[in-house]
Amino acid sequence: EAVSKVFERFPMLSHLDGEIYQHGVILETISGLVKRNDDSLKVNLYYQIYDIPLPETTMENRMSLLGLIEEYVIEAGLQNVIKCDTGAVAMTQAEVTEFYEKALKNGYEGAVATRADSFYKTDTRSVLKLKLKPAYTDEFVCVGHYYGNGKCSDMSTLIVASKKAEKLGYASAEVFESFSKTKTKKFITEHYFHVKMNGSNERRIEMAKNFDIEFKNKPITVEYYSLSNNDIPRGGKGVAVRDYE
Repeated sequence: EAVSKVFERFPMLSHLDGEIYQHGVILETISGLVKRNDDSLKVNLYYQIYDIPLPETTMENRMSLLGLIEEYVIEAGLQNVIKCDTGAVAMTQAEVTEFYEKALKNGYEGAVATRADSFYKTDTRSVLKLKLKPAYTDEFVCVGHYYGNGKCSDMSTLIVASKKAEKLGYASAEVFESFSKTKTKKFITEHYFHVKMNGSNERRIEMAKNFDIEFKNKPITVEYYSLSNNDIPRGGKGVAVRDYE
């Protein structure tokens, strides 16, 4: 209802780039609250607007328009349910770093740096937009793999055990194979996750062929940017495999 009022006030807009958000609450929790459709649980949720999908308008002008939307939101008394992220202007690398570090200190996952003269991209990632997030690494035991589709049909994605699974004694290919036949999908996703190893397509084809020798039951170094409620890494990618004790 509140977002509809924004569209009424700014009829030139058909879409907004944002998400339902609550600072300090992870995505899985927010998604669960929305799916439960219980208004009593959503009192602190709000719609966070990050950008405006206007392909022929520069980032600088889109942020100016977002500033006008923010003024309207405050005038209409909607600031508890709609918030606008108009960001800040950085002229040097040092200012970008300062903004990024401040965002982390305030509990955000990171920041996004965008060229002021860049245009909004709807079908591809813009090379003029840079996501800044801290990277963490840890080792997770590889328990399986599966092949992709189409052009990736001869390449595999690894299945690795979470730290929770490891503590419970579930971090082995043999246990995972048994669980995959007897446990629910929910159980599997709470204890295991998927990662793709870094490398060329040729190398990934080779990895798939030699899975039992190179990866099975071996620790995989995974780089990720945050953890889910179940301590599953988000944005995980495999960077190395340890083949020694």
